Amino acid sequence: MAWARSRARENPRSAPSCARARKDGPFRDLFDFCERIDKRVVNRRVVEALVRAGAFDCVNRDRASLFASVGIALEAAEQRERHAQQVNLFGDAGGAGAERPALIRAEVWDEGRLLEGGKGPASALPLGHPYSA
Repeated sequence: MAWARSRARENPRSAPSCARARKDGPFRDLFDFCERIDKRVVNRRVVEALVRAGAFDCVNRDRASLFASVGIALEAAEQRERHAQQVNLFGDAGGAGAERPALIRAEVWDEGRLLEGGKGPASALPLGHPYSA
């Protein structure tokens, strides 16, 4: 998490933006998170850092699939945002009932890669249980 916090320090407006997005309740998945955040403030690097640090483990524990799907989730959120204001010929909201894409399947990260995700320039402390080393 320290590495994710360091990413938030690089962009100090990202943490309050995420907190404001959460006012509507907990996030259901990565796609819900990407739809509710301000994408001008929270960019791809910040979302990837959050996935690496385990911020979405309560939603989906497969960090590899989440990490591989960040680009699709951000693109889908931008597309839903563009289509939200459009009305089609029959008066229905355009894109309101559009299906969310599925997560990309990726090779599951081993424990070393999972623990590596929380480390970075802001954290020099080892992660994990001391007896498992």
